[in-house]
Amino acid sequence: VRYLAETVRIRTSALLPTKMFFEMHRILSRDTHDTQSGSRYYPLPDFATPKGGPYDPNEIPKTNIQYYWERRAIPLGWLMEHEPESELSLLLYKVKADVKKYFKDETVFQDTISKSITELSTSVCVTQLGHFFVSNGNQIAPKPNTPILFLSSCGIDFCSGQAADREMQRYFEHDAAGKALDKWKQGGRDAFKARVKKTYHLLMTACKSYGVTHPTWIPMGLGVFLPPVRQNDVKTIYHEAQFELLQEHDFGFEEYYLNPGPGRAQALELLDNGKYQPKCPIVIHSKDGKFMAV
Repeated sequence: VRYLAETVRIRTSALLPTKMFFEMHRILSRDTHDTQSGSRYYPLPDFATPKGGPYDPNEIPKTNIQYYWERRAIPLGWLMEHEPESELSLLLYKVKADVKKYFKDETVFQDTISKSITELSTSVCVTQLGHFFVSNGNQIAPKPNTPILFLSSCGIDFCSGQAADREMQRYFEHDAAGKALDKWKQGGRDAFKARVKKTYHLLMTACKSYGVTHPTWIPMGLGVFLPPVRQNDVKTIYHEAQFELLQEHDFGFEEYYLNPGPGRAQALELLDNGKYQPKCPIVIHSKDGKFMAV
């Protein structure tokens, strides 16, 4: 168990360089907080308060975990401007002062700070080796030759909170009253697919690094995260991204097991039209991942 616990690995995209990610993680995960300095940054702005009502400005978080959880939907650039002495802002100013130590160039850094912690979560892939617990007795299945590789990453959330509102604004047209229209912004569909592909590329590259030959996938971003408009097209894009990657790159897979969930019709339609020539067979199934892994 100790060995498996030590197998956690983090992969990030260019928007969240590894060095910056771990420095951010050290701050965001701390179970203490300087309440005296934090109190100057309350109440939160209207766009960052929960839809059920504002936070009580008299209840200052006692941990960084809570403090930045309440700020998860706020763009990092806004935090730098309005909370310049917070720990995260101080880190971001340090990065800005020596940007090439962290980022390829200033443009990527500016793109990063235009996003919130929630939005940047799609730039992270977490992996860990382990085993499934199965059967009513909760016993570990017969040990395979090698442990199973667990992967975790985030789809794009179009429904939960203020960060989701910005995601909607980023990709879809809106009317004068701010209501989302059933229409992509110019270039919005391509930009959305490019972002989804980057997330799946992180996941598939992680599999390749461990020598995984028979990965099995469950739906990502196709449940409560779906937008109120263009839902079928979004389901299609999540599968286009996977099939394009399997066509463009050889990840060493012998078979690719996919449970498309709510996107089953879209996945089958894409495969049936003969457009893709993946480097390995794609097997559509409806089982839970553990049935395929053990």
